[in-house]
Amino acid sequence: MYKYTTKIEIPNDRVLFIQQKEFEVIGYNNIRYKFIGNKNLISESKIISIECGRFNKIEKTIQDARVLYKKFLWYAFINNFPLRFLVSQNGRDEDDSMQYFEIFDDNKTRVSVSASVSIAHSQEPELLNKLILDDDNNFYNNESFFNAIDIYNLAKLSNSKINKLILLVICLESCVPHASANSPYSSNIDDIVKYVTKLDDIKFRDELVSRLNELKRSLIRKTISTLIQSNLNSNKYLGYNSYTFFDLIYKLRSEYTHSGSLLIEKFFKGASLNAVVTNLESLVKDLLFSIKNQI
Repeated sequence: MYKYTTKIEIPNDRVLFIQQKEFEVIGYNNIRYKFIGNKNLISESKIISIECGRFNKIEKTIQDARVLYKKFLWYAFINNFPLRFLVSQNGRDEDDSMQYFEIFDDNKTRVSVSASVSIAHSQEPELLNKLILDDDNNFYNNESFFNAIDIYNLAKLSNSKINKLILLVICLESCVPHASANSPYSSNIDDIVKYVTKLDDIKFRDELVSRLNELKRSLIRKTISTLIQSNLNSNKYLGYNSYTFFDLIYKLRSEYTHSGSLLIEKFFKGASLNAVVTNLESLVKDLLFSIKNQI
């Protein structure tokens, strides 16, 4: 039999585990989830420890840990706060989400696989039960969507406005799979690049790969713009319609990437960096909610 443990850190302004409570939730197949809240006296945040078992197969243990990771990412997203997942001391796994989990067998021996939440205290038992018993597999198995949610969470954790802007644009780029079901051009370019990299003429090869990558970036930009226009056509951000705002953001990010200068005034006259990033965060969140409703 196997179990896994993990920890997360949440902002102290959340009200979950306000009295350092302990809860136990019984999930499907009588799987037990134990939640223990403690205060981090150094950062004045809260640390939530989670222990879950007992599983008869390690594959089931890993699968449940991955889903739990996504459930709390989603909960943090819809409640507008960041989760800081605490990296375990275990060995690393190719699946990045599993670096936050530790898995043990009945002898309390750590298994060689490398894997911590927040809420209103009067409602904690009901909310935790609802979260654990949510079995929307079609949603939680959507890897590309949760890649975007993961990146959004990283942006929320960042204290740097510039880093947050860059991460939010990357989050939008990770939404491309949701827009390209009928547009295989990007993957076709990847196939061409694989062929081109085998050419013997190094100078010609490198120049052609560079041009193909430029074309791919242009297609990604156009695909995101179309996705935003079809989902957020009536929305405005900083007074701009959604796709115009995104186009300016993309130009701003590209110029910063190539020149190292973040020229806010050039693209958003009279706006501050904080206002631009705040509106970009709103656009990304609105788009992710819209995509979620289509899954």
